[in-house]
Amino acid sequence: MKYLKTAFLIALVVVAVLFYTTYRKSKEELKSVSSLYEAQNAAIEKWKNKSGENLARAKAAEVYAGNVNLVLNQELEALKHEVGNLRRNLISYSKIQTSTAGNFTAPLTDTVIVTPNAEEVKAKHFSFNDDYLKFKGTVLNDTLISSYSIRNDFTYYHYYRRPGKKPFNIFRRKEAVAEIKFKNPNTTADTIYSLVLKREPSWFRKLVGY
Repeated sequence: MKYLKTAFLIALVVVAVLFYTTYRKSKEELKSVSSLYEAQNAAIEKWKNKSGENLARAKAAEVYAGNVNLVLNQELEALKHEVGNLRRNLISYSKIQTSTAGNFTAPLTDTVIVTPNAEEVKAKHFSFNDDYLKFKGTVLNDTLISSYSIRNDFTYYHYYRRPGKKPFNIFRRKEAVAEIKFKNPNTTADTIYSLVLKREPSWFRKLVGY
């Protein structure tokens, strides 16, 4: 009888552990999916700082590392070929779409183009050059022949912030966000999709305090 009681208690402990593990896993999965949904549907905040630089900020999804395969779409599956095991190796993933738009004015100058047949053809030439755009063009008859290069310097980082305006947001829960600052005043972010993996230390690290 004593052995039966002991076995029964052990069985209860095992069932309780399994129940708790299943409950915790389901709760983490729900949090990961909810965080991803909120991040995908959150609007991008855009503004300019005093230096005229464009800034953009969007909520980042916080996903438990164990659930990374649950929330990744088909596009991210290609990451497995780059980083291997996503649950162990992936730190964060971001997809950013930007656009650069502006205008410039450049005077036309007369020039002569020598064709492969050594024939001289009159044309118009113009160029524009600043810190972020280099553009050269030649108008030949009714055709524009051009070459250009665009420089985009930006800073990208994750951090925690309280949503809303200070000081009224003092009791709001902090959320993870991704923020980008563009040096090129003509460039801004159209979409920001950012995912950050959350990891808890293993039981061994908790035990040894490392």
